[in-house]
Amino acid sequence: MAISGTTSSDNISGTGNSDTITGLAGGDTISALGGADMIFGNQGVDSILAAGGSDTVYGGQDGDRIDGSDGSDQLFGNFGNDTITAGADSDTVYGGQDNDSISGGG
Repeated sequence: MAISGTTSSDNISGTGNSDTITGLAGGDTISALGGADMIFGNQGVDSILAAGGSDTVYGGQDGDRIDGSDGSDQLFGNFGNDTITAGADSDTVYGGQDNDSISGGG
């Protein structure tokens, strides 16, 4: 399912299936649930939780907070000073440009 936010700050939750979630602009809070999700934070300082499933997360242009939670995820901070926490499974983390804080999850 395709789920999009607005140009303002949004609270966005995925479904239990594989979703494509796009935050657009604004400081969004995005929670992906089950399934193999694709998540795009885009503009704004976003908080992204990739819970359940093997997800791919792209933070965006500003300093984002990305939590890999469970599942084997690919986490991309991209631009900005990001804080990225990998989950307990086999995650791949790319901080991107700027000064990022990266920690393993388990």
